[in-house]
Amino acid sequence: MTDWLVLVLDAPLMSFGGAMIDQHGVTRGDPGRSLLTGLIGNALGYEHRDAGRLEALQHRLDHASLHLRDGEALVDFHTVDLGQPFMRSGWTTRGAPQGREGGSAGSSTHIRNRHYLAGALRLVVLTLGAGEGPDLDAVETALREPARPLFLGRKTCLPARPLLAGRVTAADAVAALHRAHALAAALGLADFPAEAEGLAAEWPDDGLLPRNARQETVVDQRDWRNQFHGGERRVVAGPLPKRGGPP
Repeated sequence: MTDWLVLVLDAPLMSFGGAMIDQHGVTRGDPGRSLLTGLIGNALGYEHRDAGRLEALQHRLDHASLHLRDGEALVDFHTVDLGQPFMRSGWTTRGAPQGREGGSAGSSTHIRNRHYLAGALRLVVLTLGAGEGPDLDAVETALREPARPLFLGRKTCLPARPLLAGRVTAADAVAALHRAHALAAALGLADFPAEAEGLAAEWPDDGLLPRNARQETVVDQRDWRNQFHGGERRVVAGPLPKRGGPP
């Protein structure tokens, strides 16, 4: 049996990232491994320069997610001229200013379409494999009392409630989602379906493919040293099967 932390991702807006195409910063329906690595790293007080520790944490992380409420797609149209003098400094969520030098060719306006999920509610279970770095107890403590303000994908996506709901013990990710759903229901965290079975979910590919589910390849692992995404993994997505797995 394995211990899993239970997170409730609830915010007016969330963005889980995805393959960016031109100016469109899209979002997947489920949080990826790099997003959760960054979330935990932020709670622990890691910085971008701590690439080695972030890489190790990402390698050890295992997780699954359940849709308690799907939410609606929302696209925010951005235009910004980063070359203007007043844009050279901005305030961070830590309450301290952060500057930027800018380039000589900074007079053009940048256009971006940022994709979000509005009104969504996700339940996440996560655990850590063996290796150097924080254990699950340290992560639990950090999520309860984070070193810095946490956000769900982008700094504008502030959680509507504390992320950490508790801990469950289960043999695998599917069983952990069932136990996490029961825990969330017992705590009265939200108004959502009484049964977890059949809700949309995503979990690591364990070689078993339940009815109406599909195998997918997701690119959700980050090269923290070079600051780009490239690592991929296999997941199963579809209705959460009953306890005990397929059919």
